[in-house]
Amino acid sequence: MNQVIHGTVRGKTIELSRSLGIADGQEVELTLRIFPGDGAAQPFGEGLRQSAGPLPDDSERDDELLAQIQAMRRSATSREVAE
Repeated sequence: MNQVIHGTVRGKTIELSRSLGIADGQEVELTLRIFPGDGAAQPFGEGLRQSAGPLPDDSERDDELLAQIQAMRRSATSREVAE
């Protein structure tokens, strides 16, 4: 059985937002994912925007650089590899 339940860390204890519905003493395995500090859900696509790496914000030269890369790829020639 898999469940997604939110909770808050208090020292070595995690205070859950609702009951698990699992018998007391039952062993479980946890996978943790940290949420934003205010507890609010992120807007759609925010995680992807944050993982954009060196280009999180648009630069004036981005389109120019990407056009140059595309032009270089089109002009690249392939050659046979000797056996």
